[in-house]
Amino acid sequence: MIDSSKNTPSKGWICLDIDGTLTDEILSIPNAVLNTLKELHHNHWKIVFVTGRLFTLGYKVLETLDFPYYFVPQNGASWYKMPSKKMGGKRYLSLETFFELEPLLQNTSLDFLLVSGIENGDQCFYRPDHLAIETHEYFRDHLSKYAGNWKAVSSFNQIEVKEFPYGKIYGFKEELEILLPKLQQHSSIQTHLVEDSARKNFFIIQIMRPDVNKGSAVLEILKNDTLSNPIISAGNDLNDETLLEIADIKIVMSGSPKLLLDMADIIAPPVEKYGIIKALKIAVKQAEDQ
Repeated sequence: MIDSSKNTPSKGWICLDIDGTLTDEILSIPNAVLNTLKELHHNHWKIVFVTGRLFTLGYKVLETLDFPYYFVPQNGASWYKMPSKKMGGKRYLSLETFFELEPLLQNTSLDFLLVSGIENGDQCFYRPDHLAIETHEYFRDHLSKYAGNWKAVSSFNQIEVKEFPYGKIYGFKEELEILLPKLQQHSSIQTHLVEDSARKNFFIIQIMRPDVNKGSAVLEILKNDTLSNPIISAGNDLNDETLLEIADIKIVMSGSPKLLLDMADIIAPPVEKYGIIKALKIAVKQAEDQ
């Protein structure tokens, strides 16, 4: 397919979270939303998808797109130029970091899920013997069906991979809220508590390097490109805060946390009503009229 935008200056950047912003489904983005994204590219906007998902699960919902874009999986721990899948940069945690944090999990039924990058086959390592039965069954019977290469191990000493984009701890909100302040005392990591989009009433603590976030990853992409402002960003959860901070026009989905709603230039209708379509049309008009 001929890319009609190659010889035409781009108008700016559109940087989009996936879950809760573009879709409320795990395995697809609505066709109406995909068609809007294609139209925006045709109209000379550069598009960046920024998500907490694994590369494989994020790419699963984007692979039908037939235009160049940037892809930032794992909350900004790495970024890629698509469709070549060429990595532009990464900021990973060492395995040793998780050994140092492990004492905080003693006397709980919580444990780390260690998530590797696409260069290591998106392997996801977990220890069934350290998990509540319900969490183990959730990993084995539900999450492992979507993406990644799930590996049950008795010890993380068995793992050949020595660095990871992030770790996760799954559980109920009440028990994670007790653990979170203890993790936050460690300067070698940053943490976020987010709701699991795949299961109601289940939450996740995400553990990453302190310098990893969605906004900084997008800024790295911009540093390697000739195009500057304007930037339109859209998100719906607390891990989207930095993505919104770098934007000239901020789109926040209705129902988002108050912190994000207070940042919004545009509040989009709910994701299940494809609210991002209306919001992007308003944002693009504002940007083009400036």
